[in-house]
Amino acid sequence: ATDQINLNATDQFIYINGTAPKIWTKLEQGVKGIQPSRRRSTSTVIKPNGTIYIFSGRIENDMVINQTTVYPNLLKLDVRSEHYQYYILQTFG
Repeated sequence: ATDQINLNATDQFIYINGTAPKIWTKLEQGVKGIQPSRRRSTSTVIKPNGTIYIFSGRIENDMVINQTTVYPNLLKLDVRSEHYQYYILQTFG
């Protein structure tokens, strides 16, 4: 049906939540680095210095046959500068 919402839709936008007024706005400036696809079920840590760490995530590639892709990687998003920067970090163990 056309009225269903695709929860696995991919976009490359970053939205910022403002506290006054309380609205979401799309980041208009470009983001450097390889941007990951949209993912669900991530573990995220936000440090006070403006660094966001994003671990793993998954997407359902086909909801009919329950095919799922799991991402075992660690990403870092640096939001300290004018242009945000993605990094893919190496993990061990």
